[in-house]
Amino acid sequence: MKSRLKLILPTLIFFILLSNSYSQTDDIFKNLKIGKSYKIYLFSEKEYIGVLVSQTEKEITIKSGNKSITIEKENIFEISTDTSPSEYKFLATLNIGTLAGNPNSGNSSNFLLNGRFSYFYSDKKNIGGDLSVIFLKKAYSNGYYGYNGYIENAGNESYQNQTYVDLLANAQLGTFNVRNNIEVYLNLGFGIHTQYLSSYTSIYYSYIDTGLIYSTTPSSFTVYPLFQIGGGFLVKPSKYLGINVEMDLKFYSFDYVIVPTEGYVPFKLGVSYFLF
Repeated sequence: MKSRLKLILPTLIFFILLSNSYSQTDDIFKNLKIGKSYKIYLFSEKEYIGVLVSQTEKEITIKSGNKSITIEKENIFEISTDTSPSEYKFLATLNIGTLAGNPNSGNSSNFLLNGRFSYFYSDKKNIGGDLSVIFLKKAYSNGYYGYNGYIENAGNESYQNQTYVDLLANAQLGTFNVRNNIEVYLNLGFGIHTQYLSSYTSIYYSYIDTGLIYSTTPSSFTVYPLFQIGGGFLVKPSKYLGINVEMDLKFYSFDYVIVPTEGYVPFKLGVSYFLF
């Protein structure tokens, strides 16, 4: 008797689950109306959008553009009346931020603007252009100098303005999907990093010369290769809009071509807009 129960119970459970799955599958076809537009997801992750032309017990036929497409019901995962595409085509992002690690000691302020425009060449991957402009202000202390070197701070400072411009070919690999509320992505890029350093004048009083010494450092402009790796996430209040938080590592000077020697860490917050 016990052995029979052991066989009967799993069999009953199997048929209950099977009947439920069929009923759930049938439910998605109950309210379909001829002449109405639908978006159809298949188990194979393909997607079709079109107007329902006909429906039989085993298949449905839709018209998409000038084509008629017949789909077997057993291959259909979901049917939706929301006919907007489920794959993004473009992503535009605007960020503001700061450098989490100052590239030079003595920087009293830094601020960055960042813009990016990307094209999705697959549903989870995009490639595009990335432009960052970073404004820094570096303070240099003035002081007294004598026979024994630096004596004390003179009480005032000289300032140098620095402007960095980063132009990158940027790629993102992420979880991108219209139905997601949160997206997570990896950020990669390479390009050029430019630095413009303004001239500044330092003032010292020398006990040796018994007078003020003015030392002027001329302005400079330098171009470096740049490599970027980082990541971030998007919180999406709608399928079109995302709040973007991102942190990257940027390296712009290299020894022996491959060993990075200079870099900084930008932290960014912004808004992203998805286009279909």
